[in-house]
Amino acid sequence: MNALHSLLIVLVAAWTTIVTRAFPFALLRNRPLSPFLRYLGAILPSAIIVILLVYCLRASFGLPLMEALPSFLALGAVFLLHRIRHNMLLSIGGATVLYMVLLRLLPLL
Repeated sequence: MNALHSLLIVLVAAWTTIVTRAFPFALLRNRPLSPFLRYLGAILPSAIIVILLVYCLRASFGLPLMEALPSFLALGAVFLLHRIRHNMLLSIGGATVLYMVLLRLLPLL
């Protein structure tokens, strides 16, 4: 596979992604949102966060406390930062930095 072929694959994938994401907005541009879509818009972000939480912490259960501690402290940091600042980027970024620092520091104790 040469560089041109790889570039074409990336361009087709990018174009397909853009079109499929823009299509619902173009289709529903002049219509009011139905109550069902409003409900999904309100409930899905929380549901997705719970799924990601379970996925990320699934390996931490059953580990010794010192090995699982960075994950659970980072989880607490996400919760606290989001409750205090209401900024998703800060919550995720701050908890990620805390998690990485704890991964490096806890083995030294």
